Parts: sequence; C-alpha cells; structure tokens
Amino acid sequence: MGESLTEQCRVEVEGLRVVNFFSQRRSND
Repeated sequence: MGESLTEQCRVEVEGLRVVNFFSQRRSND
C-alpha cells in the first residue's frame, strides 16, 4: 500500500513539473 502511494505521489509530482514546464514556455513566448 505504501509503495503504491509513493508511485502516485511521484506521478503527481511529474505531472506538476510538466505543467510548470509548459507554463513557463508559454510565458516566455
């Protein structure tokens, strides 16, 4: 159970990083 929770957190963090990355690129444009 704890392992799956860690996986979920990692997926969420990766998603946030991707969103932030695209947001920054959009602002720079």
